Amino acid sequence: MTLILDSNMAMYIVRGLISIQSIGEVLDSKFDVVVPVAVLKELESIAGSQSYRGRVALKALEALRNIAGTVDTLNINPDDAIVEAALKLRDCRIIVATSDRELRKRLRAHGIPTLYYRKSKGGVELEWSPL
Repeated sequence: MTLILDSNMAMYIVRGLISIQSIGEVLDSKFDVVVPVAVLKELESIAGSQSYRGRVALKALEALRNIAGTVDTLNINPDDAIVEAALKLRDCRIIVATSDRELRKRLRAHGIPTLYYRKSKGGVELEWSPL
C-alpha cells in the first residue's frame, strides 16, 4: 500500500499528534510513504519563516526525507499535486493522508480513499477504505 502524505499530516506527525505506527494500525497494513515534490516545496516555504510553524515544518521536512519517497507532478499547487499523484498511482493501493476537507472532497470525487486526523478523538480515521 502507498500512503500519499499532505503537509498538514506531516506536521501533525512531527508535533506528536499522530504517529506513523498509529497510521499502520488504522490501515492494518504495511505501507510506503510518498510525498509530492510540491508538498515538500510548501513545507520548505513554511520552514523559511522564523515562526513556530516554520520550525515544525522544518522538522517535518527532515523526517519526511528519512521515511518517504517523492513523486514529481506537473502541478506546483500542493493540493493539485496530491490529486495528480493519487491518480498517477491509482493502479497501486493508495490512500491520501490529509486533514484538508476540500482536498478530501476532491479525492472522494475520484474514488480515492483518505485518512485524516480527527481532533475530537485525538487520532486518525479512514474516511473510507478500498480494501
